[in-house]
Amino acid sequence: MRSPFEAGIFGSSGSLPVSTGIDQYSSTALYAQLDPSPRGRPGFFVAYQRERDSSPGADPNGNPYPAVDSRGFSVEGFQLFLRGHLVVSMRHDFNDAGITGGTSNGNAINAAFTIPGTPYLHGYLEANVGGNSALAGASGGPTWKGMLWLTLPVVLKTRS
Repeated sequence: MRSPFEAGIFGSSGSLPVSTGIDQYSSTALYAQLDPSPRGRPGFFVAYQRERDSSPGADPNGNPYPAVDSRGFSVEGFQLFLRGHLVVSMRHDFNDAGITGGTSNGNAINAAFTIPGTPYLHGYLEANVGGNSALAGASGGPTWKGMLWLTLPVVLKTRS
């Protein structure tokens, strides 16, 4: 059995009224993903995105920033455990927000899992690490995120 491979392109564009006029924005991203194999090979995900914002905000003195281009890159490796009930991954992110935000460069360790005995209740934990990173905590240590979510099947019946 072969693992699926997927690649694609996506993006967005739009406009929004702001105090200085109309903010026009757009983004384009390329991605590729290889799912893990049932025989133990890990999965991989990579994405690269470019953005453009005509009105990204103002500096602390209220002067508007000029239009800005930004970019981001992520690469992640992930592995299934416990017959697919646990996914553990390691991700590296690099983001360059241009004049408005500088760069962030960091790593994250993630775990997504199904709560045992509850097929529709899931958990997610993330530790952001990396010394040269807006993702790292002010102490230089990891910052933690977590989420618990319930996914219920929906069955729609029609009358005949």
